[in-house]
Amino acid sequence: MLAGTLVLNPPKDENPVHLQYLPQEQTLQLFNSKYEKLWTLPTQNRYQEDVAPLQLAQLFDIDSDGKNELLTTLFLPEDGERDHSMLRVFDYEKTLVYSKDFSQPFSYQNRSYSPDFGAQGVLAGVHTRNKPPEIFVMAGNPHSPCYIARLDAQYNTVGEYWHFGHFDG
Repeated sequence: MLAGTLVLNPPKDENPVHLQYLPQEQTLQLFNSKYEKLWTLPTQNRYQEDVAPLQLAQLFDIDSDGKNELLTTLFLPEDGERDHSMLRVFDYEKTLVYSKDFSQPFSYQNRSYSPDFGAQGVLAGVHTRNKPPEIFVMAGNPHSPCYIARLDAQYNTVGEYWHFGHFDG
């Protein structure tokens, strides 16, 4: 080895690009592009076996900083016995940057409905060229109605689609 030679280790890729939901272990694991585990998020397993993991969590660069955020509607241990889930957004360092409870009172044709809406699924992406990303959250009620909330990249609600009945997937 030559005197004065400096050997540099490249920094570890900290950008989460893969996730794996393990309901039996009650965890959501995040991995970089080389499938190196970055971190694990403890969860509560309250879902049926047939719920697709992609409905419950997604990695997407919402703030366009080159690092993916984790968007999830999974129940977390701190939810305790809470009966409906929330949308939560974590940055690549596992810092909670946003959360939203979708419960709200709702009335239609002189009838009041239960305000117990919970976030049941999340989808983020760019759906129109040259537009900022958006987030779509399916919010369900134990009975009826359900709605899809559309959020912008700053987490402002920019639209809602209400439906009497339930959405599937």
